[in-house]
Amino acid sequence: MNDEYGKLADVRERIRLKLKELEEQEAYLTNMLEGLKSYIVHVQGLLEKVKNSSSFQVLEEVRRLGDLKTRPKQGFFKMSKYAIEKELEEKLREAEKEQEELVSKIETIKQKKEDANVCPDCMGQGKIIEKWYEREDRIIRPMIRVKRCSLCGGKGRISFS
Repeated sequence: MNDEYGKLADVRERIRLKLKELEEQEAYLTNMLEGLKSYIVHVQGLLEKVKNSSSFQVLEEVRRLGDLKTRPKQGFFKMSKYAIEKELEEKLREAEKEQEELVSKIETIKQKKEDANVCPDCMGQGKIIEKWYEREDRIIRPMIRVKRCSLCGGKGRISFS
């Protein structure tokens, strides 16, 4: 009984550590996601500014604010505007793809947090299946016994209370 309690305490501690680690990962990724959302809004604003612009100075300002490689050329306004629009659209696509990946990673972490307290002995079933074979004369019989898991008390999850 005391050995079983020690094992339960050890499992609870491992679950607490795992949950803490997952919380830290989730907080980090959520923080990254918020920054990325701000960046997306910024790029969308720059793209809108370029689409509505009719001034070379606006293109130059957007290039500077957007940290773009494309440099507007005097006398080639339409071509410069088009090139800057395409570069901003590419930045926006990349940022939105990264946003999807971050959301997916956060969802995975949330699922791991949900599953963190699954009992390691019964794998969440609440019962342990014991299998063995008995011989009787020349017949071998498979035997099965289902017992309630002693670690989680048949609940399938480790409780912290």
